Amino acid sequence: METHKKVLLDSKVDLEAPEYLSSGFTALVFLSGKHEVVVPVHGRYHRPSDSSKWVKVDIESPRLLLRSDQCQTLSPGVRHVMFDAPCTVSNHSICSWIEILHLEDNGGVSLEIPVGDSSMIVTVCVVTVLTTVLSCAYLLTNIWKHGSF
Repeated sequence: METHKKVLLDSKVDLEAPEYLSSGFTALVFLSGKHEVVVPVHGRYHRPSDSSKWVKVDIESPRLLLRSDQCQTLSPGVRHVMFDAPCTVSNHSICSWIEILHLEDNGGVSLEIPVGDSSMIVTVCVVTVLTTVLSCAYLLTNIWKHGSF
């Protein structure tokens, strides 16, 4: 059975913005078919640090929401709460959803993201400028020598 999934984000996401200029967001994944989802993760740039080479980023565990109008009965003892969210990925109307509580929780996922070493800022800037100047000189020399782009 094939999985069909559509994703609705609760806000605009700029993938190129660094983490200190970004805010969190929620992704609603609407499924049909086989109920298994793989979600790609993009690690954002963090500020350079002079004390740590890595920063730990925690990603919350997913929550399971069931459309209340499509859910016939819940087993006794299943803890749940009602939750309002968009009915479909088109986000035109709000429906009541049932959030199943206390599913098997593995505590979410943690990622270790490398950060720059702030004590190396001057070295990195000098090497970057020097590489740029030498590359431009090399290109201009070859263009001058061969007479064309």
